[in-house]
Parts: sequence; C-alpha cells; structure tokens
Amino acid sequence: MRTVRLIVLSLTLLAACTSRSTPEAEVRALIARGEEAAEARDTGAVMALVSEQYSDELGRDRQALRNFVRGFFLVNQRVRLLTRIESIEFPEDGLARVRLVVGMLGTRGDEEDWSFAAELHELDIELVREGGEWRVLHARRHRPGGA
Repeated sequence: MRTVRLIVLSLTLLAACTSRSTPEAEVRALIARGEEAAEARDTGAVMALVSEQYSDELGRDRQALRNFVRGFFLVNQRVRLLTRIESIEFPEDGLARVRLVVGMLGTRGDEEDWSFAAELHELDIELVREGGEWRVLHARRHRPGGA
C-alpha cells in the first residue's frame, strides 16, 4: 500500500511539474486567444489581452485601440486571420517581444456581398506580464519584409 501511495504521489508531482507552461508557450497561447477573439469579433475578449498601459506608434492608448477594434468589427461582418510567429524574445523577466505576420480578410455585408478587404501586416509586439498574465503593452506595424 505504501508503494502505491509513493507512485501516486510521484505521478502527481510529475504532473504538476510538467503542467507548468513555459513563457514561450504562454505567449503563443496569448496570440492564439487573440486570433480566436478577433475572428469571433469579440471586442471584450480582444481587449482583455491588452495592458492598461498600451500604446502604439500612432499614439493610440488602450481606449483608442478599443474604439479602433469596435469600428473594425462593425465594418467587417466576418474576420479571418492567419498568423505566423516569426520570433519570440525575452529581453528581461516579465517582458517579451514578438514579431508576428498577420494576414487579415474582412468581409463586409452578407454572404451575397463579395466586398472584402485583405491585408498583410508585420507586427512587432511588446508583451508585459501583469498579474501573472501576458498582455500587449506596445505594438508597431510595418510593411512585410520591412524593418
């Protein structure tokens, strides 16, 4: 009986150790959640991934980003994304830098309307760990293949 308890305890400890995710896995999961939230056109879920301290190169803060996201979802009745993570770096504890390529297809109107917008973006995203969760702190968009 004692052997069985030790085996169960060992397996429990092993499971606890292996269930911990790495910072890279957490960042990849955040990107996946962002893609799912955008495709669901869920402004609240998208913004839950964004830091209160957010800023971008266009001077937008978190509230301005929320307004942009709402507007994008209003104009585009369907959103499809294709994301590819080019790189993830951790320059210091609690900070991550991600280079991400995003292909976006937004469909305006109903199924009979073939009006759509297709765009390709490269994004440099800075993430910060807040309360144990990664959140988007800063984003910079540039032309694909550009610096």
